[in-house]
Amino acid sequence: MNPDVQAANLTDTAAALQIIFNQCRRDSNGMCTNMGPIVGSSVPGVGIRINPNGLDSPNVLEYALGVSRQLGSRAAIRADYVYRNYKDFYSQRTDTTTGRATDALGTPTDITIVENTNDLKRRYQGLTLSTTYRVSGRTDVGANYTLSRLWGNFDGENVTSGPVPATVFNYPEYKQASWNYPEGDLSADQRHRARIYVNYGVPKISALTVSILENMSSGVPYGALGTVNAIPFVPASVNNAYVTPQGGTSVNYYYTARDAFHTDSEFRTDLSATLNHSLNAGSHKLDLFIQMHLLNVFDQFQLCGCGDSVFNNGGQILTSRISTGINSPNGTTRPNFNPFTQTPVQDVNWSLPAAFGTAQARTAFTSPRTFRMTFGVRF
Repeated sequence: MNPDVQAANLTDTAAALQIIFNQCRRDSNGMCTNMGPIVGSSVPGVGIRINPNGLDSPNVLEYALGVSRQLGSRAAIRADYVYRNYKDFYSQRTDTTTGRATDALGTPTDITIVENTNDLKRRYQGLTLSTTYRVSGRTDVGANYTLSRLWGNFDGENVTSGPVPATVFNYPEYKQASWNYPEGDLSADQRHRARIYVNYGVPKISALTVSILENMSSGVPYGALGTVNAIPFVPASVNNAYVTPQGGTSVNYYYTARDAFHTDSEFRTDLSATLNHSLNAGSHKLDLFIQMHLLNVFDQFQLCGCGDSVFNNGGQILTSRISTGINSPNGTTRPNFNPFTQTPVQDVNWSLPAAFGTAQARTAFTSPRTFRMTFGVRF
């Protein structure tokens, strides 16, 4: 529009855009017919629809039982059992009954219905034992241990967004539960967790408390999850019933049990010291405090997926920090197979890459020895 930017009379942006719009020859639908091909287009709100009967929030039925016992004047012990049964998962369903839709650009799409389902499974049960012992007015020790299991065929939620919709009922003709969403220990299952702590009030320094915490946790499971192309093994009448058969070029396939592998267990010792000093400012009381943390005192490292930055304590396990991708069938060096009648052969149809089970980032390992200090005023 302005071939010579040094010219005295330049066309401003608004005028240049108007010149472009004036070149458009529109058809009966208001679309430009002479502005070149459209590379991509999308009209929201066409292919996804909410169940007309409405949606319920995912929920859980919880059954809990606890018992405690006081042992003398200084000690106590407690046991708690919890069982949870998760219900009303969000689910997306695309099948031959949901139909098709065409957007304003004339692009057809398969309709997906968002609804609730109880056809998936997520269960949790855990037993927690805890005990405390008061050595003196300012010193106590304690420990807790949890034995638990989280199992089913649908994780149902993640750290960043909470409940997530299931997609296992999208294009169901191209999937089987045994390999697309098999039952087993879920990704958040952590069988053993234990904490031992000591809070020690330093003699003759009434404002100083030193604490030590020992963390011990087992790893979490993951499987060799890849993809497979099921389209060639589904009748043509089914393929023709969809705008996008299978929903794409492949579907998920567990080449091992979903809990075949585990991250490393974590062992970490943390130390803290807190100093408080009270000031009387007239009718108000001010508390000055300094708190120091030394995390991972012995600088232990495990491939646990549980590291974090200096601003967090760590302990949140994300298997995405560990390489879990596999080499799926590609039709040439790794031939495709019929997922409904054949069992894939490792190193023929699929394989584990050399990086499988290795760190993707530094946070795949236990957070290194870290020193933090905070101070402030309470009033």
